[in-house]
Amino acid sequence: YRHIWMGEPRSSVEGAIYELEIAKATEEGRLRQVPYDRAHPVHTAWDLGYGDATAVWMWQHVGMEIRILDYYETTRTAIADIIAEIQRRGYVWGDDYLPWDGGSTALQTGQSMADKLRQLGRRPRVVPQHRKHEGIDAVRTLFPRLWIDSTKCADGLQALRHYSYEKPSKSGEIRREPKHDWASHGADALRTLAMGIRPTPPKTEIKPTPVWTPTPGRDSWMA
Repeated sequence: YRHIWMGEPRSSVEGAIYELEIAKATEEGRLRQVPYDRAHPVHTAWDLGYGDATAVWMWQHVGMEIRILDYYETTRTAIADIIAEIQRRGYVWGDDYLPWDGGSTALQTGQSMADKLRQLGRRPRVVPQHRKHEGIDAVRTLFPRLWIDSTKCADGLQALRHYSYEKPSKSGEIRREPKHDWASHGADALRTLAMGIRPTPPKTEIKPTPVWTPTPGRDSWMA
């Protein structure tokens, strides 16, 4: 309605995965300048790449709000240079949430990305592997709590606005797999955030079913 009848630009491309969530955040004024609160650490959430882009969201957990302060994306950049770049922001740092492959050891170096971050004085946390649709659902659930700095996170927001599913096949079959393109890096990093802070359900201890043993009585044949 706002786009067609009021002449306002679309908040995302038509058919974007997070189209409704971004429209709601825009309507509620949650895409705006977001202040940095020094009383709370700034965490990061990553999508890792070398030939592909590496994307990093920088955010704070304040009460029930997730305040996303900053975004950085780069291609073919060494991890030490990425850390140097984000540390120029001057935040008080918390944890670095990495996707599952951040814990995988490289054959050439014998180290994982998490190992390299620890050597650089960071605090990595590897998010367990999950299916993409689970991560997308987690982001959608989280979105009402997100406040995103529209200036410092402009590139990341553009990625979220363009993140979409593959087009239907020639036979008309609907594909539910997201495109892997320039927009997927920022979206995947946000998926790391959503899955990283999602509460882990407590493990239910399975107790063995007790075996009933009859107790001999006076009138029992076993008495």
